[in-house]
Amino acid sequence: MQIIAERLDRISPSQTIAIATKARALRAAGRDIISLSAGEPDFDTPQFVKDAAIAAIQAGETKYTDDGPFSRPEDVVHEINIAVRVLEDKSSAVPPRIAIYMIVHLVGEVHQPLHVANGFYDLSNPAHPVLITDPKAAAGKEDDKGANDLSFGSQRMDELHAYWDGLLPAKVAGSKDPLALAKKLSDAIQSGAWASAGDHYSWAEGWATESVAAARQAYAGISFGPAEMEGGKLRRIHVTLPANYDVSAVPLARERLAKAAFHLAELLNAINWPARS
Repeated sequence: MQIIAERLDRISPSQTIAIATKARALRAAGRDIISLSAGEPDFDTPQFVKDAAIAAIQAGETKYTDDGPFSRPEDVVHEINIAVRVLEDKSSAVPPRIAIYMIVHLVGEVHQPLHVANGFYDLSNPAHPVLITDPKAAAGKEDDKGANDLSFGSQRMDELHAYWDGLLPAKVAGSKDPLALAKKLSDAIQSGAWASAGDHYSWAEGWATESVAAARQAYAGISFGPAEMEGGKLRRIHVTLPANYDVSAVPLARERLAKAAFHLAELLNAINWPARS
């Protein structure tokens, strides 16, 4: 008797895991390898992040909420700038090696619209949830955790957040080949139009602001069905994506991914690297 769904046999191997496995093999063979494949860091959480998390828990901030400040010392914008300060010898918050990892990871994060923004809802009638578009009216309302709680199908990965993380990049590339994606993004880069203005410590804030605007496009046209509640909290909202959702979503995803790559290179070039003897 087979207890595993046959559709699991149709899932192709993860390219990310394949790259990470190759990197480990090369490292075991004595090669000096920096692997940028898997999104999980291979170092312990920096102490200042632990301290901020503990302080937030003790202050009762144990869930997603917008009734406090939108900007916090430990948010992605500030953490990018902390890493830059480390690399410019202006801070010793983390080792330089970790600062490099932080920048590579977080510059990508701040360009993914659903890693920056949440949808907030009026759930006074769970059968008909209403997306709130006025930030002032969102205070104290339930959010969808970056669209992780928006389900458009019956499969585990049929969530809008996962769609933006995995399926849209594959559609941008036209395949699951990371080299094909890299080629598409390289061709999309508009160096002159995308150049960040002003001091490089202000750039991450601008990138985050762009992602919030892009998130509005990511939610555009979605029909919201009934919400599932658990213990008085939002568990899931069943949604229907517009038939033409990809017409705007694929170009938007391509632009956000290409901008992430361009701005990462731009920031690394702008850092005032200290002279090493």
